[in-house]
Amino acid sequence: MIRTCTQFLIATLVLGAALFATRARADAVEGLYLGGNIGWSQSTYNTGFVNTLFQSQATSAGDTLSFTSSSVRRTGSAWSIDAGYWFGPSLGIDASYIHLGDLTYHASGTLAPSAVGGTVATAATLNSEGPALALLWRLPLTDALALTLRAGDYYGHTSLASDLVFNSIARAQTQSSNASSLLLGAGVGYTLASHWSVRVDYLRIIQAGDSHVGRFDAGLATVGASYTF
Repeated sequence: MIRTCTQFLIATLVLGAALFATRARADAVEGLYLGGNIGWSQSTYNTGFVNTLFQSQATSAGDTLSFTSSSVRRTGSAWSIDAGYWFGPSLGIDASYIHLGDLTYHASGTLAPSAVGGTVATAATLNSEGPALALLWRLPLTDALALTLRAGDYYGHTSLASDLVFNSIARAQTQSSNASSLLLGAGVGYTLASHWSVRVDYLRIIQAGDSHVGRFDAGLATVGASYTF
């Protein structure tokens, strides 16, 4: 809750500054820039992958694991830092490090026909972050406002940490992978005087993860600011 309130406060201050600052031409901003973004992510991760993981382990032991209830939180806080270069009014390149946020999943069920059958509780956390490289295209909408499109690659380190508790006996395991995914994005930026810009972006990461941790898409909505030297 504290982090969420802080994000809202920062976003309000940044966007408020955009409204009252002297504007500059968006297509006149060229050269090296540094920036940062904060926001939220939404994952399409199929939690059935986690269920299958535990059920396969039960089957190998001669038991049957059945899940009776579950809950999942697919939305989490996200952030990124970036550095890039505008070669001219329309074309640029962006290198960034993206944290997609965490997905958490809980489920419970029963194990049978184990000689000590009973209830089972599972929990899993999916985390993904890593570098990205993308080409940028800038399309001016007004003197100070511009639409930015991007396409590139996200090389994410994705980890799946899972816990199973059976009759008060806990078992934990972690699996991870490194894989490339398609990165697409669109956003609107407002250019201020003194080389500052503020922006709102939506990024889509397609088919992150792999067969070891499960595959998923993720959407990120962020607000941010950048400084062009």
